[in-house]
Amino acid sequence: MIIRKNAFKAAGIAAVTLGATLQMTGSAQAVPLSASCAIVGASAKVNTNRDGADDRVDFVMYYSDDKADGHHARARLVTKDVNGKVKRWGWHKDTNGANNGTIKYTSYATNPSGIFFVGVEAAVFEGEKKLDSCTAWGA
Repeated sequence: MIIRKNAFKAAGIAAVTLGATLQMTGSAQAVPLSASCAIVGASAKVNTNRDGADDRVDFVMYYSDDKADGHHARARLVTKDVNGKVKRWGWHKDTNGANNGTIKYTSYATNPSGIFFVGVEAAVFEGEKKLDSCTAWGA
C-alpha cells in the first residue's frame, strides 16, 4: 500500500510540474535580436523580434555611407533556413553622399522553410561592382 501511495504522490508532482512547464512555454516572449557590421565606408544594423523558427520575420535595417570616397554604401538582409541555406535579399543603396545620416528601412522577410537566423551585410560599391563587404549574424 505504501508503494502505491508514493507512486500516486509522485505522479501528482509530475503532473503539477508538467502543467507549470506548459504554462511557462505558452507565454514565451519574442526575443530581441540585433546584428551589425561596419567596414571602411559602410555600416549596417538590423533589429528584429523573434520567437523561434518563424516563416515571417519583421525587421528594421539601418545603413549609411561613412566615407567621402566617391563610392556608395549598400546593405541587405541575410537569412538562414532550417537546412542552413543562406538567402541574400535585395540590396538597398545609400547614394545621398557620405555622412548624410542613417537610412532606416522597415520591412519583412518570408520563407516557407522557416527563418532560423537573421543577419545583415554592409558593402561599399563602385557602380555595380562590390569593393568590400562584411556580414554579421544576430544572436
